[in-house]
Amino acid sequence: GKSFLVSEHLPAYLLTKFPDMKGILAAYEQTFAESWGEKVRDHLVEMADEFGITVRGGKNAAKGFFRIKDRGGEMRCAGAGGSITGRGGQWLILDDPISNSDDARSDAVLDSQENWWHSTFYNRRQRWPDGSPGRVLGMWTRWTEEDIRGRIIDKQADKWCIINLPAIAET
Repeated sequence: GKSFLVSEHLPAYLLTKFPDMKGILAAYEQTFAESWGEKVRDHLVEMADEFGITVRGGKNAAKGFFRIKDRGGEMRCAGAGGSITGRGGQWLILDDPISNSDDARSDAVLDSQENWWHSTFYNRRQRWPDGSPGRVLGMWTRWTEEDIRGRIIDKQADKWCIINLPAIAET
């Protein structure tokens, strides 16, 4: 349910509440990220009367990148490691950057993702209108402690709000 809430419904909420803001959603690969973008786009189109906004181009708008009609807001989707250079957003979502346990055991994949986080993803944050820093939300299955959370976020834990939802409840 985490992706249902965070990758499908949170972007729709953010775009309706802040229709002039931009967002980026990244996942382990482009088509997976675009599948969430398609759902967000479709919610906005189907609920246009209730939300008071709609997508430029309606359901014909690209699922990986669309804009809010008559406003400045937009949503862009990318694969983790993919290109978002020259783009930015007030909100960034990273949903499952590692697709499986084989990738989680690959130093090359983990090194590449860490480099992408620093060189491309994290520095795409843009300030909110009130001047506060862009928001970043990351969520993933912890295949290994050497993932982005272990390599980056855990080393700066005082700068992050970490919520751990175990797959198996412990006493």
